[in-house]
Amino acid sequence: ALSVREVAHQQRAHHRFRALSQDSNDVVALVKNGSSVVDLVGPTLERLLGRGEAELLGRDPLVFVEPSDAERIQAQIDIAGSGVVSVEPVDVRLMHSDGRHHWFSASVRDLRLDPEVQGLVYSFRDVNDRKMAELQVRTSEGRYRSLIQNSNDIFAVIDRDNRLTYVSPNVERLLGFSPSDLIGTDARGLLTS
Repeated sequence: ALSVREVAHQQRAHHRFRALSQDSNDVVALVKNGSSVVDLVGPTLERLLGRGEAELLGRDPLVFVEPSDAERIQAQIDIAGSGVVSVEPVDVRLMHSDGRHHWFSASVRDLRLDPEVQGLVYSFRDVNDRKMAELQVRTSEGRYRSLIQNSNDIFAVIDRDNRLTYVSPNVERLLGFSPSDLIGTDARGLLTS
């Protein structure tokens, strides 16, 4: 049984944890030594995932991680468990209460030897807007590339010195030059008067 002093200390620590994490853009969870379930979770869980703290307390910290992403974060846990204090974050999807996936940058810190923490700290930083922008750029680039490669026109990028820095692949079909033969050449040489 815990003494009154230990209980008071735990309550103060829990209060500090909540105060520090409530305005963050991270979902922070603590798994104490000897446990495999969440002992503390920050209040941002509700704001970022639409879930109450009770939905994560006493459960596996990866319960809301998309199963196909769980492998990446499990690798982090394994590295952290080997004594490495901080591991490079990985992007994973977490299930929002509305059923949609949101992107988070996940990291695990091993603070089991820290007497004030004594556990693994999971941090999930909201990066959904960044990931959505990256996906839109990738989609736009793919469409652009497809249009250029399947066009009956030749597309080229010319620098300030009139040198070709890009020529679409169909230049070979239309003019008989390979793009690599033209890159770096003076574009005026292709023009006829």
